[in-house]
Amino acid sequence: MEYKINNTIKYNSLDGTLYSPEHNVDMLTLARISNELLLLFVDNAKVLLTRDAILFELWEKRGLSASSNNLNNHVSILRKALAQCGCTGVITTVPKQGFFFDAEIIAIKTSEEHIPTLLVDNTREVDTVVVPALKVALDKQKSLPTHIVRIILLFSFAITLTFSYFLYDYLRLNAIRSEVMRIKQCRFYLIDDLTRRMPQQSVIDRIQEIVSNEDIDCDLKANVYYSADKKLDSSGNSTLHDFFGYCPFDSKAPCDNYIFTVTDQKNEKSK
Repeated sequence: MEYKINNTIKYNSLDGTLYSPEHNVDMLTLARISNELLLLFVDNAKVLLTRDAILFELWEKRGLSASSNNLNNHVSILRKALAQCGCTGVITTVPKQGFFFDAEIIAIKTSEEHIPTLLVDNTREVDTVVVPALKVALDKQKSLPTHIVRIILLFSFAITLTFSYFLYDYLRLNAIRSEVMRIKQCRFYLIDDLTRRMPQQSVIDRIQEIVSNEDIDCDLKANVYYSADKKLDSSGNSTLHDFFGYCPFDSKAPCDNYIFTVTDQKNEKSK
């Protein structure tokens, strides 16, 4: 989806680009999390977004450890990018609450976003599906007391509800992460589609390099989450942004989060 911000900036949420022809700046490309944060602001323009809501949406919902410092860093990056394009002061910090995005937003639909209409045949008869446990209860309803039938129905419903919850939780976790390798007691997961599309061997080599350089302790059982975002700037230089989250298994201790930026063989790291 494309948007216009304050009728000045053209923002494409699909590739995270910002462009303002009125200010004669090159097209800016945001890193993945910064782009998702801006899209969250755009979708909730002129609405107060609490810190907890943002941290949950961008980190906790994906099984990552939320950090206010990381959020502040990405807000700062967005402010600088928007200022370069001629929009200053659109992100306001509300002390002890969150952030307010004060901008006029115009959504621009593209032809690629056309959603085909689903045709439904309303004349088709639908067969009733009866859960086996419920069917037994219904068959015996004539011979069993009413309160026994109700207990059977409630018990069957509870079993179905419990199974549905665990199935949903399993599918949700597999949708947001996929295991790529193991080292001793560490299980390594990829947490976004962009990283999953990268050559698997290069991803494995990069993970092994980080584990070696940072002395990651894999003698203890832990889940480790990894994502990468590779961008080309206007001068043609390649920049790789790595996120590495080390989470001890069954521990109340917070995850250790690492962010790496590699540009032209220069490595900057924050933890």
